[in-house]
Amino acid sequence: MVTAFLMRMDAIMPKTSTPPAALDRFEVALASGTDGARTAGEVSLTSSVVAFRSEAQSTPWAGRNVRRKVRAWLQTVSWDRHTQTATIVFKDESWHCTGADARALAVALDPTLLEDRRPVLAAGTATVTIGTAPPATGTIALDTERLRFTPTAASNPSLDIAWASMDSHRLTGFRAALVAEVAGQKVQIEGPQAPGLSAWLTTLRARTEAGHSVETLQAPLERYPAQRLHGPLAIQGELVVSPDHVQFVPSGLVERTLGLRDIVLPFQKIERVVVHGWTQKKLTLVAGADRETFSFDDVEARFEQLVQAFHQAQANRLSSRDRTRAQIERVLELWTDVFDRPTTRITEAQLAVQVRTQHDATLGVLVKTTDEVRFLPSGGPNGTAKAESHPVPRILRTYSGPGCRADEICFSVAGDAFRYLPAEEATFVSRFWDQCRAPSRIFHLDAPSRRALSRVVGPSRFIHVRADGGPRLTVTGLHESGRTWSAALVVGTPLPAIGTFLHVDVGQPEGVYRFESEVVDVDPLTCEVHFARPATIRVYNQRQSVRVPVDLAATIRMAELETAPVVVEDSLLGDSEPATGPHSLHLSDLSLGGCAAEGAADLPLGSSVEMEVELNNAAPIRVTGRILRADRVEGGELRRFGIRFENIHRQEEVRLQRHVLNAQRTQLAGLDAMVG
Repeated sequence: MVTAFLMRMDAIMPKTSTPPAALDRFEVALASGTDGARTAGEVSLTSSVVAFRSEAQSTPWAGRNVRRKVRAWLQTVSWDRHTQTATIVFKDESWHCTGADARALAVALDPTLLEDRRPVLAAGTATVTIGTAPPATGTIALDTERLRFTPTAASNPSLDIAWASMDSHRLTGFRAALVAEVAGQKVQIEGPQAPGLSAWLTTLRARTEAGHSVETLQAPLERYPAQRLHGPLAIQGELVVSPDHVQFVPSGLVERTLGLRDIVLPFQKIERVVVHGWTQKKLTLVAGADRETFSFDDVEARFEQLVQAFHQAQANRLSSRDRTRAQIERVLELWTDVFDRPTTRITEAQLAVQVRTQHDATLGVLVKTTDEVRFLPSGGPNGTAKAESHPVPRILRTYSGPGCRADEICFSVAGDAFRYLPAEEATFVSRFWDQCRAPSRIFHLDAPSRRALSRVVGPSRFIHVRADGGPRLTVTGLHESGRTWSAALVVGTPLPAIGTFLHVDVGQPEGVYRFESEVVDVDPLTCEVHFARPATIRVYNQRQSVRVPVDLAATIRMAELETAPVVVEDSLLGDSEPATGPHSLHLSDLSLGGCAAEGAADLPLGSSVEMEVELNNAAPIRVTGRILRADRVEGGELRRFGIRFENIHRQEEVRLQRHVLNAQRTQLAGLDAMVG
């Protein structure tokens, strides 16, 4: 078999003493097999053959002692940056090449192999001293994996190490110089790149220790001259803003002479960023009990840039849902004495950066309850920022102006503007406005029409009455009693005290009528509560399509979201984590825009769901929707859901439209028969 193989090779190999049409030659040390022995020699490449000849033998290139491989047999080529080894894998053998030309050989076989896709974080001219060797000037570069230094006029780097192998680093000397320990040797880097290298090394180490990827880091860093205000002292230096921290590097001659160290403030510890001052604007970073104040040019102009970096760092750090939930719980725990969680139903909570008046940014938790939106600063009640509370009816969404983007929450309350940058960004913003939407219309009851009153105190789909700070009241109906309105309660329901504030929702097919009022009298004999007629009523979720009654079954499950919603206390059935499904639901009415359903599923408000609606004698309709309402049915474990359709295929939409029209015709035919 070996003889036949050599005969075939002789047939395809030219019988000359020089490599035919050689593209290039490379001096390498070759090892193959498992013994690891290396042989120094030369590799020659042609368009069809890879050949290796030992330098210890004067064998002609066509001789039998030359190792040849057809390039068509080549499978993979790889390059190990740590061992400086090119591995060439053929069908039947692997070559491991080292030496001065090993890297060039790998590139010649696979030009795309050594395209360095890792971003270069810092690069430039520097003077490097390694151990006791004399200083050398050249080019230094740091990427997300390694630090390399190539002296001027040298083809190979004299320093090529993984940045993680640097035991420690610091800035020292009269001029900014980076000093590090590598394998017991002192490495000193001098030049304008030293502060940037120090900042990037700090960032890489912090992200690695936090378990985050460093491959997404991008240059450049934001660097500008600044002063650190420390008591009566103004320390000259440079402020460096990285994706994970703010670093101040003393750079003045006096500061270096005194041996002042650089200050590193990780974004994960910063709670507040404030611009203040009258004649001279200053920037203060608050991290717990520590405060650092800096002064530099264009403080106000750079504030928004710093806020965006602050927000992005929080979003990156809290990419894990477990880590996000733990941080939210920590902040809520700080506000336990102020924020009474047992009696307050939290529909959703999310970490966010609050920006006020373009001069103040605070990290905290944005909490959405059934009636209000609260912001709780991460510093707690003893911190520098105060908590805020906004009743949902008073919130007016802002659609224009600075900072009003799709991934931010902007609204005004009584003329005051509020802006929040949530860590979850656009996904949370969509759910937030689903739960905190503005009314579609508002009408006044100073001179109410009979039709308007009939929509509130007449027949309705449901009536929800909740006493302020208390449980929901079981109401059988509303009716008008002169200048007051009355709610008939189920016998045995505890009556609210006079002066109690009531929140009332009346459900109609076209939307939900919502208002607030105050109890003026109670009648224990008839079990009625009398309250003042409201001045205004707000209408929410007014539909643009007709909804018809149906009797259909559906299957529902939680949709696969990139980032699952963080729901702290949404489950009405007692589960802390809502089940993903599938669950069975019963649809009671249906339209082109949504449906009403009942079932034992435990789905949080604002969550995205996937549904399959079973049609009579037809294939099910598949649609993606969002939970806008989730109410427990009195006296049972069932819940009543209001679901809005968001994504449906065109063919499925045509089938849904046909089914709704047929149901509407059936409904109208029944009404005509009753009239006849």
